[in-house]
Amino acid sequence: PIILALRYGPFPGLAAAGVLLLAWLAFSLSGWLPDDFPKINFMGGLIFVMLCGEFSSLWLARTRRAEGMQFYLDQRLEYLTHQYYLLRLSHDRLEQDLIGRPMAMRDALATLQDMIKGRGDATGNARVRLAANLNDKEAEAIVNKERFLNSNLRTTCVATLLDGGHAPNALPQRAGANINCRIFPGHSIESIRQELSRVIGDTGVTVSTLPPARPSPPAPTLDPKIIGPMEKLSAKYWPGIPVIPSMANGYTDATFLGAVGIPTYGIPGMWGDSDGNGVHGLDERMEVASVYVGRDYMYDLVKAYAD
Repeated sequence: PIILALRYGPFPGLAAAGVLLLAWLAFSLSGWLPDDFPKINFMGGLIFVMLCGEFSSLWLARTRRAEGMQFYLDQRLEYLTHQYYLLRLSHDRLEQDLIGRPMAMRDALATLQDMIKGRGDATGNARVRLAANLNDKEAEAIVNKERFLNSNLRTTCVATLLDGGHAPNALPQRAGANINCRIFPGHSIESIRQELSRVIGDTGVTVSTLPPARPSPPAPTLDPKIIGPMEKLSAKYWPGIPVIPSMANGYTDATFLGAVGIPTYGIPGMWGDSDGNGVHGLDERMEVASVYVGRDYMYDLVKAYAD
């Protein structure tokens, strides 16, 4: 009875005690047990069974409540991830563009075409094809396999933070997500907000921008006076490697300078690994030799511009 009471509650425990009582009566009538009924022992055991049953009921109720809260949280999380289409937002192609004018990148990529051919570099060939024809879906699919290239062709958005509820001892009544967008130059924040609302497609979800509202500057022009010295010094430090203008899909002062009409360019001159060198991560790194070479390159480039 005690085990049943602990496992299933007081009533199963009492039922088991009743079975014991009937068994005692049956054995007593058959003469296998003495006629004296052990009242004290039976009553003590019955009370103990009831106490165990109440203890079990209390913890079963708490367990059910915890399971109910967990089920509710699971539902809210599922609603957040699926109904809010966070995964879809992370992969939805909001826009597709090429930095600057398509012809600027096409010319640079054409320089690579002869280097790429003969090596069987499918991604490189696809980049050349895509630069020549933005509607080449087959080439686009190949280029999109590389995360860096995929993020350089379009605005990308990903959910970086999830939150829900307002107190540790209360059922959550709200759920939210912070969506970080790397907006392609030339597109406004409001247009991206509207696109997110369209992709989510749920009137119960509110998409709002968080302050401060940063400007969305246009892409800088590829002025020969700017690109020329870069190409000249690149030929000095890295012979045979062409200069390919591309977008740095990060956050720099160009956000504000470009918005007020000051073209801004990034000219780091440092080699990087294909994984992005763990930028912003715990393993962010850069080769020592790459830092020194990049320093000399930037020094000479600034002197060239000053002259």
